[in-house]
Amino acid sequence: MIFFSLVVYPLFFFDFTMNGMRYGLSFCLATLAIDGLYRKKYWHFAIWGIIAFTIQYSSLLLILLFLSVLVKKKYIIIFAIILGGFTLIFPTMFVFFMDHLSDKQNAYGEIYAPGFVSGLAPLLVVLFLYLNFLYFHRGTNYSKLIHTILIFEVLSFIIAKFTYAGLRLQGVFLYGMIIFLKNIQKR
Repeated sequence: MIFFSLVVYPLFFFDFTMNGMRYGLSFCLATLAIDGLYRKKYWHFAIWGIIAFTIQYSSLLLILLFLSVLVKKKYIIIFAIILGGFTLIFPTMFVFFMDHLSDKQNAYGEIYAPGFVSGLAPLLVVLFLYLNFLYFHRGTNYSKLIHTILIFEVLSFIIAKFTYAGLRLQGVFLYGMIIFLKNIQKR
């Protein structure tokens, strides 16, 4: 609790208020969606997830991370088929979305790459939370999602060496680690 109060909360408070309220609001709604997923209230998950996605695209990464682990594979296939059908029915929406992503990539490409130590703080926080979790949950059965989050955090740290988008990704996966730890403590 001390670590969360002194390190994690100030990091996210600063990030959510300085980088934009959309980012913070989107993650809060994504948290509600993920809570609905844990409680098996799939309509709540869908509604909050869609609203979070419409506010900020980054929340989709967070939602998909938990969706891929907590939902049966047959539902993921059904979701992919529905998404593919939606793309075929509304191709202009898909093109608009891809153009928007391309514009974002171009905007990030024109900014100078971050320094070598950029992203080190979120990486260290995730590593601390990961090792702390493993230490206190030895011999218990837990989701392998925590390992996936760590891998994505490390990959995001590597991406942050080339673009500022990696720093945003690190924030996503750090927040994902916090949500995972919150939900694992409820059990």
